[in-house]
Amino acid sequence: MTCAIVILVVDALRSSYVSEDKTPFLAEQASKGLHVKSLIPGHGFCERTEILVGKSMEDSGFFSALKYAPQESPYRAIHPLILKILQVFESFSPRLVRKVLRRIIWEVISRARLGFAPLNVPISELKFFALAEDGAGSLIRHDPDSIYSIARDRGLVVNDAAFTSMNNRLSGGDNERLELALEAVTSASNITLVYLSDCDKYGHKYGPENPLFHTKLREIDNKIRQFVKRVGADCGQIDFVIIGDHGMTEIRDVIDIESVVKGAMSGLSRGKDYISFVDSTVGKVWLHSENARKKATAIIEDCNSLGDAVACRKKEELGGVFARGEYGDILMFASPGVLFSPDSFNSAGENLQGMHGYDPGVCADMHGTLIAWGPSFTSNDVESLSLHAVHGIIKEIMI
Repeated sequence: MTCAIVILVVDALRSSYVSEDKTPFLAEQASKGLHVKSLIPGHGFCERTEILVGKSMEDSGFFSALKYAPQESPYRAIHPLILKILQVFESFSPRLVRKVLRRIIWEVISRARLGFAPLNVPISELKFFALAEDGAGSLIRHDPDSIYSIARDRGLVVNDAAFTSMNNRLSGGDNERLELALEAVTSASNITLVYLSDCDKYGHKYGPENPLFHTKLREIDNKIRQFVKRVGADCGQIDFVIIGDHGMTEIRDVIDIESVVKGAMSGLSRGKDYISFVDSTVGKVWLHSENARKKATAIIEDCNSLGDAVACRKKEELGGVFARGEYGDILMFASPGVLFSPDSFNSAGENLQGMHGYDPGVCADMHGTLIAWGPSFTSNDVESLSLHAVHGIIKEIMI
């Protein structure tokens, strides 16, 4: 390794965003260095494991941020009766009080090992969930193939103060994280990891085709330009790796999948007979009682009545990473452009216009991109790579 490495993960930087009109700086760098035009993630939500460990969803076993693992849940330390009382209190509280309550819960649980925010999960059901790629079985820091492990073996310093994980608070906004990254690069860091969230934030808010989003995209591009300029002035030779971990697509339809599940499970008790968790594009149901298992067919039939908008599958049909049931006994996958709302991350009133998490095999809008330049790179256009192949590119410039 002859120079420092700066890795910027730009959340939801879609492959088609790299152009002279939308992102002139990134387009210029893409013409000079390595440009993977289409970076294809797995059909899941654990891109950091793909990038930093080089393992696909099938190899890592990680599909989404949280999994069903009561034995690992940090909320297991709170008595179930207390969780139930808090949930009842919340149900009678105004919106501001509910927001404050969940913030207090997060402040408490963040002190626990592998804590995670309560999100919009019913409080009494938090005890069923634990972190997946950032949890007890995380590969990111300790797998022998991890960038962290390789760095330790070679005596290299990795600074991730400006990076992200589900069990830590983000360090401010993009501007604050870029300042942290600049400090890291100018100190003893050999490898600096940076996470930029605005591309994802405004893609959700406006939708990827909205001119308002294109304005934000140019602002993001300029922030990266200024950061690179400042780093170059202070630090000399640097390898820069810009990674768009996935893409974004326009929302064309909204389905309340929780209501579909509730209707199919009519007469049963949520929390006792079954529980559910909804990502924006994937619904998951766990069947806890025999009565609930008897109604599994009703969920599938009700989803089928929605036509092509939803594909519903049992874990046994899906196999692989889904076979163990950590990600649901029944899973409902939204078709590209269909949003499940409300969900366990976003409230019903957020009016999102863009979303990701769809099958990248059928939706090219889910593809990210990679742009890398510096002493270790020459001009080279690559049409497509799997996201987990990025690990090999980073590893090669480390050794």
